Amino acid sequence: MTLYLKYRPQTIDELDLESVRSQLKSLVSLQDKLPHAFLFAGPRGTGKTSAARILAKIVNCEKPVKTKDGIEPCNKCAQCKAISEGRSMDVIELDTASNRGIDDIRVLRENINLVPTSSSKKIYIMDEAHMLTVEAANAFLKTLEEPPSHAIFILATTDPEKLPITVRSRLTTVQFQKATAEEVARPLARIIKGEGLDVEDGVVEIIAACADGSLRDAVKMLESLVPAGDKITKKTAEDMLLSTNLINVEKLLESIMARNLEPVLIEIQKFIASGGSARSLIDALQALLRDKLLADPTPETIKLMKQLFEARANIAKSFAEELPLELALIEWIGVEKVQSKKKAPLLDSFASNGVTNVDPEAWTRILTETRSRNVSLEALLRTARPLTVDGNTLSVAVYYRFHKERLEAEQYRRMFEGVVGEVLGLASPRIICTLEDPPTSIKEAPPASLTQTQETDIIKAAEEIFGE
Repeated sequence: MTLYLKYRPQTIDELDLESVRSQLKSLVSLQDKLPHAFLFAGPRGTGKTSAARILAKIVNCEKPVKTKDGIEPCNKCAQCKAISEGRSMDVIELDTASNRGIDDIRVLRENINLVPTSSSKKIYIMDEAHMLTVEAANAFLKTLEEPPSHAIFILATTDPEKLPITVRSRLTTVQFQKATAEEVARPLARIIKGEGLDVEDGVVEIIAACADGSLRDAVKMLESLVPAGDKITKKTAEDMLLSTNLINVEKLLESIMARNLEPVLIEIQKFIASGGSARSLIDALQALLRDKLLADPTPETIKLMKQLFEARANIAKSFAEELPLELALIEWIGVEKVQSKKKAPLLDSFASNGVTNVDPEAWTRILTETRSRNVSLEALLRTARPLTVDGNTLSVAVYYRFHKERLEAEQYRRMFEGVVGEVLGLASPRIICTLEDPPTSIKEAPPASLTQTQETDIIKAAEEIFGE
């Protein structure tokens, strides 16, 4: 059993969001006047399903416990145990993302009149309720307006605005918010104590910063650190959770403030190619920029902060995670300044339309730099030939379909783009691979194995490609 399930809250007081505890205590104090339908709305991983199960236990508990703040489940009676263990016949959990159509709601409406088998109330917990189709939501409306006395509905959603207003108006809303750092620390403290973990000071704070307000993610992060050793150290947490240790964020921000775009974009490409996260990089930049903003709130600093916010929000919409950040920085520095500083070292003039050839020396450097990072990728490039550079796009001729597919795989593509950006001085480079018939010398030999160590001199390989 995962730690998140093992240490799942079983009472209202164990819920980690203070605002939710307060809302639920007020509602359950109504007892006989308890609403028949709820909307638990808020971000993922904040305890909506756990709270729904606790509410189900309070309603059906055989011996509810009265406290100074309200009512709690006893967690000892048959009903409480059955609900906690997920085997109660009267607590039905529906994944609305998979059962979202009008036919599913019709089945629900037909079964809802069946009385509970052993409990006082039948509880329907509908997760991802915003996934209901419009037709299904409208069909469900009649049930919400005239529910049987033995039924209670709890709709959980991360996106309440997608539910029709007619449905939302008939639900009592319990609002869940992203957990604060202190609230994230609560379940972590329970688990550390319960499991007897040896955790160094500062680890919990790192997890809280990385969890982005999600209690579930925080617990999963702690769980991922457990196999790392007998003691969970701050350095271990930084190495495993903070991808920003792959880059000097302070130096990067200095280059941004100095409007040195090319080295900034190259560093971002290297960071992403090494497995870094654009989201975590933006967060780290914003944290540093905030200090500058509070110390000296200039219009330019404010503008940069806003563009970083916008870039982070657009990550989910982008095919490449780093693209919104790159676009934000290009816009902030200014296109005119970028063009005036733009260089194309190691490129031969080819035509007046801006298309250029790659200098043999440049290709040699690309092979050398690639080999230092990944021998398999360098082996692929040995049987490729650079064609032209058009803007920030490098076209490469490849002789075998298998090699083309490998070069276009995300792992190799990003690494190759990073090297090309460094060597050729291209901002946000793109690679296009084109299949060509291999030269006679290559046709006579089979494609190189990517796991085979090659001792041929790199300069000689580059000279053969360029026919020198």
